[in-house]
Amino acid sequence: MDLEKLAPGEVRSSAFPAPPRVHWTVLLAPSCIFDGLAAKFAPNPYSSWIAGLLLDAWAIYFCIWLRRLDRESVCYRWCIAITAAAVLGQVIGDSTADTSWWRFASLALMVLSMGAYVLLVLSIRDTLRKHYNEREPVGLTLGPWVSVLLSFYYFQYKLYPVARFKDRVARGTIANPGRSLLS
Repeated sequence: MDLEKLAPGEVRSSAFPAPPRVHWTVLLAPSCIFDGLAAKFAPNPYSSWIAGLLLDAWAIYFCIWLRRLDRESVCYRWCIAITAAAVLGQVIGDSTADTSWWRFASLALMVLSMGAYVLLVLSIRDTLRKHYNEREPVGLTLGPWVSVLLSFYYFQYKLYPVARFKDRVARGTIANPGRSLLS
């Protein structure tokens, strides 16, 4: 369905892809298990950056899905760059002596990647709010502080009901979804 053919106030839930249908606890539990396994079995200097790779992979997947909602979104590129910078910073920091200038480079990479991560999460938040309040009016509210602190777990917490609703509409168990997805 071409979005240009929709009337200005008309919204169809099938016009846009559903959010990933993963409950936030299903995302949190494997992340905690993977972090624990990485801390226990990964080589000592590398366990800290290996532990976060599962959530980094989910973040990249989520940003690629977000690109399907908004073709102008470049979040997935930023997410890949931030992940690469953070891993590189950890590897450099873990494999160099404390007195070398590489330690400073590692710290700079880590600080820059953390700042860029906050900007990425806020950009994702704005994209989601714009989409689910204008193009597909659900009335999605995403707090800025909670978005930054809990990021992708919080996004999944808020988007899981939308994904379930769109799944029920696709199966035909909801006859008239109306203009709002969740009302």
